[in-house]
Amino acid sequence: MKLVLASDNKNKLREFRTLFENFGVELISKAESGFTEEVEETGETFAENARIKAEAVMRATGLAAIADDSGLCVDALNGGPGVYSARYGGPGLDDTGRWQLLLKNMEGIENRACKFVSVICCFSISCLSVIAVLERDNCSVIFLVDKIFDLVRF
Repeated sequence: MKLVLASDNKNKLREFRTLFENFGVELISKAESGFTEEVEETGETFAENARIKAEAVMRATGLAAIADDSGLCVDALNGGPGVYSARYGGPGLDDTGRWQLLLKNMEGIENRACKFVSVICCFSISCLSVIAVLERDNCSVIFLVDKIFDLVRF
């Protein structure tokens, strides 16, 4: 089976290839599939953004596609930066700048509770699967939902 990773991140491609290598899945990059567009993440949730990316790549290539969306949700920032984690502080900031801004915005705040959320979505012509990893009491819980449920919301 051939699967397209809906990401330009080379480290992510390497990590996903390692995950799939024992399952007979040939994981290819967006570039290897011929898909060169940047998919705009317009969703309000991690699940929506992962689905938007996976569906766009699947429709353009005709191949099953897998995408993820993730970010940091800080309690004291009302769950922010959340789905905007990669864009936190605007386009002029790199990862270091975003972390520095986050720490500055947290100055004087005692509650530093936060969580890292990651959602993975696989889209194919024959089915839709969403795998969500949730952290509960230091235990990972993995959910797999397929097309039979029609709509997935987290």
